[in-house]
Order: sequence, then C-alpha cells, then structure tokens
Amino acid sequence: MLRRTLVLTLPAALVLPWTVPGPPAAAAEVGDELTVTGEVQRIAIEMHTGPDVDLTVVVPPEGEGEPVRVPDEAVQDVPTGATAEVKVKGADPDEDVTSPTTTTEVLDVTVLDEGSGADEWAAAQKVEHQDDDHDHDHDHDHRVEIAESSALAGTRTVHLYTARLPGQSSDGIRAQHLRSDLVNQVDPYWSASTGGRIRFRTGTERDNMIYHGWGSTRTCTNSQIVGLLQWASLNAGHMFAAGHGEHALVYTPRVAACGFAGVAHVANGGAAWVNGDTNSSTRWPIIAHELGHNLMLGHSHSRTACSGATSDGTSSRCRNGDYGDGYDLMGTASRPGPLSGAQLDALGLLDSTNSVRATSSRTVDLAPVGGLRGVRFLTFTSGGITYYVEYRAAVGRDSDLATNRVGCPTGLALCSPPTRIRPGVVVRRTDVQRAGRETFLLDPGTSSARFVMGAGRSFTTRDGEVTVTVTSVNSSRARIRLVMPSTTGNEYHLRNDLRSGVAHRTFRYGRGDDHVLVGSWYGRAGDSFAIRRGNTYHLHDGLGPGDARDVIHYGRADDVVLVGDWNGDGRSTLAVRRGRTYHIKNSISSGVADTVIHYGRPDDVVMVGDWNGNGRDTLAVRRGRTYHIKNSISSGVADTVIHYGRPDDVVMVGDWNGNGRDTLAVRRGRDYHIRNNLTSGPAHSVIVYGRADDVVMVGDWNGNGRDTLGVRR
Repeated sequence: MLRRTLVLTLPAALVLPWTVPGPPAAAAEVGDELTVTGEVQRIAIEMHTGPDVDLTVVVPPEGEGEPVRVPDEAVQDVPTGATAEVKVKGADPDEDVTSPTTTTEVLDVTVLDEGSGADEWAAAQKVEHQDDDHDHDHDHDHRVEIAESSALAGTRTVHLYTARLPGQSSDGIRAQHLRSDLVNQVDPYWSASTGGRIRFRTGTERDNMIYHGWGSTRTCTNSQIVGLLQWASLNAGHMFAAGHGEHALVYTPRVAACGFAGVAHVANGGAAWVNGDTNSSTRWPIIAHELGHNLMLGHSHSRTACSGATSDGTSSRCRNGDYGDGYDLMGTASRPGPLSGAQLDALGLLDSTNSVRATSSRTVDLAPVGGLRGVRFLTFTSGGITYYVEYRAAVGRDSDLATNRVGCPTGLALCSPPTRIRPGVVVRRTDVQRAGRETFLLDPGTSSARFVMGAGRSFTTRDGEVTVTVTSVNSSRARIRLVMPSTTGNEYHLRNDLRSGVAHRTFRYGRGDDHVLVGSWYGRAGDSFAIRRGNTYHLHDGLGPGDARDVIHYGRADDVVLVGDWNGDGRSTLAVRRGRTYHIKNSISSGVADTVIHYGRPDDVVMVGDWNGNGRDTLAVRRGRTYHIKNSISSGVADTVIHYGRPDDVVMVGDWNGNGRDTLAVRRGRDYHIRNNLTSGPAHSVIVYGRADDVVMVGDWNGNGRDTLGVRR
C-alpha cells in the first residue's frame, strides 16, 4: 500500500456544527496512541476577530469513532477526500476549534484509497504554467490539488438547508432567503469574476431541520463542527464530505460558543455552514466566501512591516494580516471586489485572454480588474515564489474604491477602526501551490495608501531578481515595466577542492548583470553570496536560489566595494573605497561607517585578506607584481612588501590550505598558480579549472575552512 498523509481542510471563514448520528465508538483517552481510518478533510474557519484557523481532519465512517485533527504539515501531500489509516498520539476530540495548533502527533499514515481527490491531483499536474526556467522545480513540487479549469468550471449545484440545534429558536431565516442570496448576489458575483465560467444554481431546499448530534451548545469543538458538516453532506446525498463537485450550505441561528462567521470544506465541493447572520448584505459575502473554499481556494491575507528594508518576504520576516486583502472576496472588506489574479490562477482560470505570464523582461498594459475585460493580470515566478500584479481602478465592481470601501489591512485582530482601501496597482505572492493555498497582498511602502503603487513607483522581489515599475496610470490602464534576470551570466559552478575537474555544485542566482560579492555574512561556516545593485545589497545566507535574508543600503551607487571581517567577529561586512579613503562598516546594516582610514594611492589595485592569521581582514595594494600588505586597519606604510607573478596577471586572494592565513594565486587563462605563504617564489600548486573567459570567484563553499574556486557564466 502507498504510504502518504491524509488531509482534510475546512475554510476558516465558516464553521459547520454537524455530527453524524449513530452510536459512537469508545473514545480513547487523551494522550493514548490510536489508529483512525477515515476520510481526510480540510476545513477553513472564519473567526470574527482573527486569526484564521485551518483544520486537517481524519473522519471515520458513521459510528466508528471520533474525527481526529492532525497537523497539516504532516499530511500536506495527501489528496483531500482520500481514505487513510493514520496512527496518532495525543489526539483530543474535545479540542477547541479555535486552537491554532493541535496536540496530535502523527506517527504513521497509510493511504488506502486516494478517492476523487486523486483525479483532481492528477489534473493539477497538467496545469500549464510557463514559469521561468530557474526555480520551476520548487513550484512544481508544491503544485498539488490545484485543478485546471475543466475540473471546477461549469454550473454548480448548492443544496440549501436551514437548521437548529436542540434548544435553539428560529431567527426567521429560511431557505428562500438563502436562495435569494445565491441567485441575486452570489451567482452574479462568481459569474462576473470568472467570465461566466463558474456559476451556481439551487438544488434541494429544506427548512427547520434539527441537528441532534451537536451536544452541549456551550462548546465548539473540532468533532462538533466536523459532525455538522458531515450531516449536511449526507442530507445532500453524499457519503463522502468532499470531492463530488456539489455543495451543501447549512444555516443555523448563531451558536455563541463558536466565535466565527462560517466554516467550509476546502475541496472540490463539500459543505459550508453560516453561523447566524440575519442581514442579507453581510450574509451573501459569507456564502460566496465559503463556496470559494468549496472550490479549493484559501484566504487572501496581507503582509506588512517586512524585515531587511524590503516590502517582500515570508511570514517569518513580515507581519501577516489575516484577511488583510481588502480587494478580494477571500479577504475582508465592506464590499468584495472581483477575485484576484492569484485566486483565479488557483482555479485554473488565468489564460491569454486575461493575463500575461512573463518569463523575460517586458512592458505590459493592464486593464482595471473591476472592468472585467481585457488583460488584467501579470504574473511571474522568482526564487520559487509566484507573484501577481494587477490594477485596481475605481470602476465596475471596484467602483467603491473611490468612495467608501474599508477593510483590515493589518488583519482582523488590529482592525479598529477599519481602514479605507484605495485604488491603484497592487502586488501579491503565493508561497506554495496546493489546495487552500493562501495569497498575500504586499505593501511596497511607496505610497501614503497601503499596498498601492502609483506612477514612477517600483517593487523588487525579496531575492532581488525582479523589479516591477509602474511607468504610467490613467483611468483605463496601468503600464507596467517588468525587469527579469538575463538567462546568461547568472549560472555558478563551484568546486570544493583545489583540483582540476568539474564543479561539485551548479545553480542559477540573480541576474546576469549583477555585481556579486562573497562573504560569511552571518558567521556561519562557509561563504555565501550578496548581490549589489547600486547602493542596495541583497544578502543571502546560503548557496543557491532563494530569498535574500537581508536587504541593506550603504554608500553610493558608484563606490568601489570591498568585503572583509574587519573586526574579527567572524562576520563579513562592507567597506567602500573612494580614492585612497576607505569607509569601513562593522555590521550588516545601513548607516555611516564605523572607521575611516587612508591607505595607498588613488589608482592602486586593492585586495583584502587576513595576511597574518589573527582573524581580521586588512588591506593590500598591488602595483604591477609588487604587493604592499598592511596588517591593521589603519593609515600608514605597509608592514610587508613582496613580489609575485607577472604585472599583467589576474590575482586572487584565499586561504588555500586552511591554516587561517590568506595568500595569493594568479590566473592565466584557465590555469591557476597557487602559493601558500606570503613570500616571493614559484607556485606550490597549479590547477586547471573552467574556461578561459569565465568570471572567477573565491570562497569557502562547503564550510571546511579552505577557500576554493567558483566560476560564473
């Protein structure tokens, strides 16, 4: 049997309180090991005050035990709707649904039947995203359970139920009210947002149903919610809760113990629960949102206050704002605008009629999203992250951006009072590609209005590779200039020893015209890269593609830049040279220099190394084949003068034998003549590496304390 994880996800905005009638199996004590066999479901829950809660649950058949919540990351590669046998420890069926994490530990998972979710999974692998060649493997690894348009498009049936828990009184909402919401608001919204490719129609309607499986209305647990959703699905004629392409919408008067607006399955179809809202103007967006989860959409959040002088980054580097995207239905706003390009892409509905998927630099004119016509979305991939650019003008379904749309840009928990959502060009990112993936609206920090870029403003991706610039804006279009890396000049071939042969590691990073620096920026064993663009430095803490860890500004765009461990703390930092004056910084940060010295002549060739093995880098100047070496960061005459090589040699500095002292090597074509002490004389070793026209770099690539060669093409 195939061993995999099972996942059940319910949308965080709606929580369904249904349980399947029938005698429950004997419950295990909390903390016991047990094996549960059932359907893997994913559920999203919309808390009134945030944050969102996403559940992955294994649901046994009726009468065969309680549902068990499992950590999503433990089963994230298992299709929703699969049947799995999961061995767990520490499961608590009475765990409060609002808990952001679960006590359950997954010990083993065996997938018994991948169910209909397996077909959706297979369809997901066929989604034709023409991503950049670089980093496409990362994107492919996570592109699971996102169905192409044929799997989700069409007119979908929604069964409508109003119900009560024992002891509740009716609040007057009937199935006819839900039908009016669906026909007059929800269906027109989805039809407009998707160009008519997703529509909704009513199915069966039932009123005044009583759900007896809830138990005490003073509690709101995972088991209670899963049971209510399961009950709704069974009433709609579906043994399995998710994956059948139909929807069961149940409405109850508000259950006070459940502090959320609604809950829904994250799957192709499934159940959704609206937790008591008698106002149609606020109820229909909840219904539309929960049906979005039933179409495998996740939430639309925001990211602000990112570290490292950048407007982009992961959740660990930025502040996540739950439901902070006020432009999109899957976020929160006083009125939802049309679906974003990121959410349409998750539905498989981005194509050449409405979007440009860029793989190289270009200029694109974007029509307003609210106009629902023309090319409205620009998308690209960089560093394994997919980005989406769109123009939100105050037109059509976005017309209220000019007047009174409000939202919670920093998240529901900090939403007092709500904030005006403004028109303009916006950027989003998605970190993974799978069912229920979250999207993040980014704040470029280039305007007084959050998230908006006006004419002349730019956004740069966290890895520093791609820049988006708004060149002009008017009421009918925004012109965007996208600058992406060259496909040549950013390939690195690194070798871990001083022998002839092929590279031990090869990867692409940055742009072909980048100025690349090498250093141990964070004191870790071994060196990594930094990219310089003008006076902006994108510092990476590893070798290979990925986000910069920090972005800083230092010096001027035309400065000559040097790298060294100037104070012996084990971390490389920057220095800028202006003539014979050196401005030295002892930390990875913007700001003024810590030390300024004068050394040599303005036209000297300057090198950096730890010449005496004391752990501190200092300067040396080269004049032809003569080297004037200084052993301290100070003005004055050289401490040592040596002669080596020829006047026209290309010279490099490194600790070639790992003794803690840097010495010289000269390059002649693809031959390298390496000397292990600072004296005149012949090379101690000669190696052949790379091509004669390669750009050569020196670094400790594997952290063994010895510098070796790398070439850039």
